[in-house]
Amino acid sequence: MTSTPIAKPEAAALPIFGLLAAILSVQVGAAFAKGLFPVLGAEGTTMLRLAIGAVMLAAVLRPWKIMPTRRGCPGSPPMASLFRS
Repeated sequence: MTSTPIAKPEAAALPIFGLLAAILSVQVGAAFAKGLFPVLGAEGTTMLRLAIGAVMLAAVLRPWKIMPTRRGCPGSPPMASLFRS
């Protein structure tokens, strides 16, 4: 019989703070977008919110640090061979 370690009480606060931050972000973004609808329209406001969200996500995850390399994917062919006829 194996036992699972009990999480520290401090560790339970991190998901709660993350959830509250997500809720706050959605609500503040919606309140900000409400004033932009007359100026930018629905499409412009949606594009702006998506662009800001993408920049925030890129700042947190930093995808340029984990870009795959050719050496990391030995089974995949080079892109030039895919376009030969």
